[in-house]
Amino acid sequence: MERFSNRDGTYFHGRLLQRVIILGLLVCVLVQFGIHQSLRRGTTSPASAEMQLGGKFALRSPSAARVPYSRPTSFLSTDVGDAGNDVQNHSQLPLYDGLETAGQLTEQHQLDDEEEVIWSLAARATSPAKNGPVTVDMEQVYDAMDVGDPDGGAWKQGWDVKYGPEMTDNVLNVFLVPHSHNDPGWIKTYDDYYFTETRPILNTIVDALAADNRRRFIWAEISYLSRWWDEQPPTRRELLRQLIKNGQFEVVTGGWVMNDEANTNVAAMVSQLLEGHQWLGKTLGVKPEYGWAIDPFGHTPTMAYFLKRMGFKGMLIQRVYYNVKKRFARQRGLEFRWRQTWDLDGHTDMFCHMMPFYSYDVPHTCGPDPSVCCQFDFKRTGCPWGISPTPINDDNVASRARMLLDQYRKKSTLFQTKNVLIPLGDDFRFMSHREAEAQFTNYQRLFDHMNSDLSLKVHARFATLRDYFVAIADEVVSDVRAERFPVLAGDFFTYADKTDEFWSGYYVSRSFYKAMDRAFEPLLRAAEVAYTLASASSSLIQVQLGLSSMWNELVVARRNLGLFQHHDGITGTARKHVALDYGNRMVSSMRHLDKMMAQLVSAFASFGGRDVHKSVGTLHSLSFKAAGVAESQVLGAKALPTRKVVVLGQRVMVYNALAHARVEIRSVILAASAEAFSACVLNSHGTVVRSEVHPLLDISHIQASAAYTFVHDKVELFYEVEVPALGVSVFTVVARDESLECKRSPPARVTITTAVTPTGLPMSHPFEIVVSSPGSGPMQSRQLQVEFESNTGLLRRLRWQSTMVDIVEEFAAYQTQRSGAYLFLPLSSTPSQLLAGRPLRIGCAVNAEHRGLVQQAVTTLVGDTHGISLVRVARLYNSAFSSERAASQLRMPPQAVGLELCHWVDMRRSTNQEVVSRLVKILLSLPYLCVNPAPTANPILSGTAPVFQTHPSASFSMTSMVLNQIGDFIALNYLCKQIFSQCRRTRFCKMRRRD
Repeated sequence: MERFSNRDGTYFHGRLLQRVIILGLLVCVLVQFGIHQSLRRGTTSPASAEMQLGGKFALRSPSAARVPYSRPTSFLSTDVGDAGNDVQNHSQLPLYDGLETAGQLTEQHQLDDEEEVIWSLAARATSPAKNGPVTVDMEQVYDAMDVGDPDGGAWKQGWDVKYGPEMTDNVLNVFLVPHSHNDPGWIKTYDDYYFTETRPILNTIVDALAADNRRRFIWAEISYLSRWWDEQPPTRRELLRQLIKNGQFEVVTGGWVMNDEANTNVAAMVSQLLEGHQWLGKTLGVKPEYGWAIDPFGHTPTMAYFLKRMGFKGMLIQRVYYNVKKRFARQRGLEFRWRQTWDLDGHTDMFCHMMPFYSYDVPHTCGPDPSVCCQFDFKRTGCPWGISPTPINDDNVASRARMLLDQYRKKSTLFQTKNVLIPLGDDFRFMSHREAEAQFTNYQRLFDHMNSDLSLKVHARFATLRDYFVAIADEVVSDVRAERFPVLAGDFFTYADKTDEFWSGYYVSRSFYKAMDRAFEPLLRAAEVAYTLASASSSLIQVQLGLSSMWNELVVARRNLGLFQHHDGITGTARKHVALDYGNRMVSSMRHLDKMMAQLVSAFASFGGRDVHKSVGTLHSLSFKAAGVAESQVLGAKALPTRKVVVLGQRVMVYNALAHARVEIRSVILAASAEAFSACVLNSHGTVVRSEVHPLLDISHIQASAAYTFVHDKVELFYEVEVPALGVSVFTVVARDESLECKRSPPARVTITTAVTPTGLPMSHPFEIVVSSPGSGPMQSRQLQVEFESNTGLLRRLRWQSTMVDIVEEFAAYQTQRSGAYLFLPLSSTPSQLLAGRPLRIGCAVNAEHRGLVQQAVTTLVGDTHGISLVRVARLYNSAFSSERAASQLRMPPQAVGLELCHWVDMRRSTNQEVVSRLVKILLSLPYLCVNPAPTANPILSGTAPVFQTHPSASFSMTSMVLNQIGDFIALNYLCKQIFSQCRRTRFCKMRRRD
C-alpha cells in the first residue's frame, strides 16, 4: 500500500475544496473554448475535448483509430440498510450534463447551433491571428501521406543524414538530459517496481547528483517520488530540496503518472495532474513548467492545452507515427507551436519538441545512427549492432568525442536552432551507483574534451529540460525570425512504430477495467464534493460523520484513480497480474467511497427530516448525485458485480449531484414472492410512484441452442425516480395493502416468438407467457418507436416523432493471429457473419395508451457462432414525466425516454476471434443515437457516424463502444436519445479478448 503523510483537518478541507474549485474552473475553461462545439462536430483525438473547425478529421492509415470522449457520470442509488459493498451495474447520468448549454463561445467565435458550419484551414489561415496562421494541418498531413517503411540506411525510418561545412560555423549547444522512465506498473506491479527498481534509482540519483554539481537529472512520476519521500529521513529530504534549488534535479510534467492520452477521460487527466502538482507544491514548493511525455502511444492536443492553461512553457513528445516524424524532420519542423483547432488567435499555442527517432533509449537519441549511439550507453556490455561501448580514457577521448559529436551535428540538422537535445536514459535506468558513475563520468570526460577543443565549436553539458527550452527561448528572442517555428493543429493518432503495426488495439484492450475507471471517476468526484461541503457545515455533522477519518480514504482513492491513468494501466497493455492489481485498487477504493457516500447521504437526509425534498438548513446544497456504485455488490476486479436484493420495507436513497432536477427509470432486485409481485414504491412524501415488475433474465446461462432461462428466485422492480437539483430523494419498496393505491402496471408479459418456452420463472409467478409466431410488432413509447426484424429480433427501424431512419444491426467475427494488447491485425478485412435469432419480448404494454415503464427485446446468436455466445437486450424507457413536465423544468436523460442496447459476450470457448456488433444506415437526419459503455452509460456517439463496430478481441474502424470485459466475459451498453450536442462523432476503436 502507498504511504501518505497525515495532515491536519484544516488542510484536509482547504486542499480538497481547492481541488473541487480548480476542477470546476478547468471544466468551465474547457467549455468556454470549445468543448460544446467539439462534442457536436467531432474531435481529432481520443482524449480531445476541443472544438473541431478543420473538417472531417479521419485518419488515413489502414489501422488508424479514434476513441470517443466519454464524460464522467454521476448517479447513486443507495440502499441505506446495506450500502457497504455495492457497485451499480446499469445506466449512469453525465456529471457534466450541462455542457451543451453552459459552455458558450465568445461572441466573435459563436456558431449558429442550427447550422453545420465547417471552417476550413484555408479560411482560417487567412484570419487574423496574433501568433500567425496555422501552417501544418495534421488532417492534411495524413491525407497526403503514403503508408510505407522504406529502408533509410543507418536511420532505418529516415535517410542518410549529412551536413556540410556550414554546420560547423556556429557553436553547437548540446544539452544531455539524463532520465529514467519508471512505469507505475507494466511487467511488474506498481509495488514490485518500487521496491525492486524505483527506490534504488532515486537513492542512486540523489547520491550521484550530490557528488558533482555539474550533473543533472529529470523525473516525471510523482506516484513514485512521493512514496520515496515518505520513507526518507529529514537529511535526505533536505538534500533533495537542495538539488532542486540548485537546478540539478528537475520535476517534469509533475503528474501522478505519465498518463495515456487516448483512453483517459479529460477529468481524470486533470485530476492526476492536480494530485501530482498539489503534492509538489505542498511538499517541495515546486511548480513544473515543462512537459515530458516519452511513452504514451500517440499524443493529443488536449494535453498541450492543459499544460498551457497550467502555465507550462514547453513540452516534449516521442511516440508519433514514424512517417510523420520523417516528414517533419525533412522540413525541420520537429519543433512547433501546437495550437488547438478551435483557436483563431493563437492564445493556446504551446511550444512542442518532437523526438525524431524510433525510441527514447540511448541508441535512438544521440543521432540517426543507433549503432554509433549504442556505443555511448555505458551501462551496456554489448550492442545489437555488434560494437560494444568502450570506457572513455585519455587514449580514446579525442576519437570518441568526434564520433559522438558527428551524431550530435547530424541530429541538429533536423532542427532550426543551434541547440540540440540529447536524452540519456531508458526504462528504469540508473538503478545502481555503478551505472550512474559509468554514465556521468564517461560523458563528463567527453564533454571536457569537446569544450576544451575550440576547433570543435561545441559546448556540451548535462542539462535539465528547462535548460534546453530556456536556450531555445533565448535564441528566439535574439532572432527576428521567431515565426520560423510552424504552427500545428491536430493530433498524433494513430501511432505506429514500424511497418503496418498501427497501435489501435490498446484503445479497448482489457475493456472491463476501462469501464471500471468510468464508474470510479464520478463516484470519487461526488464523494469529494460531498465531503468538502459536509466539512464546511455544522460541527454536529462533522462529529457524527467523523470527517477527519474519511480524508485518507479520499487521498488513496484519488491516487488509485491517478495510477490507473498510466499509459500501461488504462490502455490494458500491462501483464495480467498487473491489470488485476490496478483493478483491485479501484475496487477497494470504490468500496470505501461507497460506504462514505452512504454515510454522507444518510446524514444529509436525516438532517433534513423525513421530507428530504424540503430544504432544511443546507440540505440541498449538501446533496450531490454520485456515480452509481450502490445497487450491486462488488465481487472483485475479475468478476461482474452482482446486484443485491432489496428487502421489502427497505429505503433506497437516490442522490443527485447535478444542478438540475433529474428523472430516470431505475430498478432494484427483489426476492421472488407474492408480496414482491405486487410491491409498490413510495417516495419521501409517502406518495406511490409508478413501478412494474419484470422477470429477471439469466444472461450467464444463455447458449445458442438452449431456451431462455430466468432467475427463479429473483425479480426486477422498475420504478420512476425524480430527484431535485442538488438533492436527495428517498424511496421505499413496500408490499401492497388496501390502504395503498399503487400506480403499478400489470405484471410483465413475456412474449416468445419461437416455440421454446423459457425456463426458470419463479413459482406461482403472475407473468403472462405468450408463445407467438414471428412478427410481434414494434416497441413504442411516447417519444420513440422501435421496429425489429421478425425472425432475428435485430433492429430494423427507429422513428422519433416525424423522423424515421432504417437501421441494419448485425454481428460478425474476424479471424486473427497477430493481434495483441497493442495491435489489431485481422487476417482478412471481411468478417464472418454471425446469425441472430430466437427473439423474446418482456414488457407491460397492453395497449396504445398504457405502454408501461420499460419494454425489453432480446435476441441471441444461433447456428455456427464460432464458439461465441452473445445476448443483446434492447430496453425502451417510457417515463410519464416526459409529457407532464416542460423541458425547461426537467432534464429527460436516456434512462427516462431512450433506447438502451446491452450486449453480453462470452468468448471463453473461442480463440483468436474478433467479434463485431455493427449498426449501419444511420441517416444524418437522426442526430439522436448515442452509444454508451456498460456500466456507466455516457452518451458518446452522434448519429452522424454511419457505422460502428465492436470487437471483444480486436480493433476496427468506426466505433465508439468501450466493452465491459472480465477475462472473456464482456458486457456492452448503448443508448438512443435526442442528445444533440452531448454526443460526438467517433473514429476507430477495438475490443479484444486478452490473456
